[in-house]
Amino acid sequence: MFVETVIDEAELASGGAYTAEGQYPSDEAIELLAVAAAISGFDPITLSRDFGRFLFHNFIAKHRAIMVLYDNADDLLTDVDDHIHRDVQVMHPGAKPPTIRAKWDRGAMSVEYASHRPFGDIAHGLLAGCLEYFGDKRQILREDTNDTFRVRFRLEG
Repeated sequence: MFVETVIDEAELASGGAYTAEGQYPSDEAIELLAVAAAISGFDPITLSRDFGRFLFHNFIAKHRAIMVLYDNADDLLTDVDDHIHRDVQVMHPGAKPPTIRAKWDRGAMSVEYASHRPFGDIAHGLLAGCLEYFGDKRQILREDTNDTFRVRFRLEG
């Protein structure tokens, strides 16, 4: 199986033994991504964005009660920190979710991702999954900050 091969070849300090409740070093995720990219032939950016989409759709499947609270992507995005990430911290006291700040700026939605992990491409995929879910046809424009821990996006169109 692909996942098992990636974990075996990555030779991780943890041995790749993960649980849904655990917290793991981001360098292991980066190593897994590098190995998955080498084995699959896909570039790491594409894999990260696809994983972000997967995460969003997985969230929808597990948390329908939350999703019915939102009529569109903008409503969800502006509420991520105040509702969803706050709930994550209540359920998992040691969790350190990223900060997501979404607001209207110059006629477009601006979304800023900031984290102690360099997962801007996963955030990009999460945004894409969110737009897809709501049937929102806007384009995601990435405004890199030259800081892998902080990325800005504009939703236009």
